[in-house]
Amino acid sequence: MDRLIDIKELSETISLAEQTIYNRFNKGGDLPPAIKLGRSLRWRESDVAAWIASKQPAIEPKPLHTAPPKRRRGRPSKLSQVPYQQHKDSELL
Repeated sequence: MDRLIDIKELSETISLAEQTIYNRFNKGGDLPPAIKLGRSLRWRESDVAAWIASKQPAIEPKPLHTAPPKRRRGRPSKLSQVPYQQHKDSELL
């Protein structure tokens, strides 16, 4: 059987203030599922652990392409506004 933790332990575990947890619970915010015992709230350790695991972002590999060239400050020159192919054609003439 899972151990039940109180709001103080939950706030230490997920690094949120107790009042924030109460506010999120009352407004239907993003929290692990709670169990209401009388006037107090309790959470299963396994539910909290699963909730924390679902919040961790998946690590995606970085793309292997190179970064685009750095843009210069100010207004671009006429030469940089003309596509590359037109530069090549004008040099041949």
